[in-house]
Amino acid sequence: MDKNRAIKLIDAAKMNGIDRFVMISSDGSVNPQQAQETLRHYLEAKHDADEHFKEQVE
Repeated sequence: MDKNRAIKLIDAAKMNGIDRFVMISSDGSVNPQQAQETLRHYLEAKHDADEHFKEQVE
């Protein structure tokens, strides 16, 4: 999961007037702190990108 690239893509879509954007989440990304240590970094990045996405569509 490339958090910064996902955020840039979300921002570029909004800036260019794209009104549909599909973002697929991941099980466990709501509470990444509760994940196994081996997955925590990925789920934290996914969580941050998901939250940025939600902020843009509200």
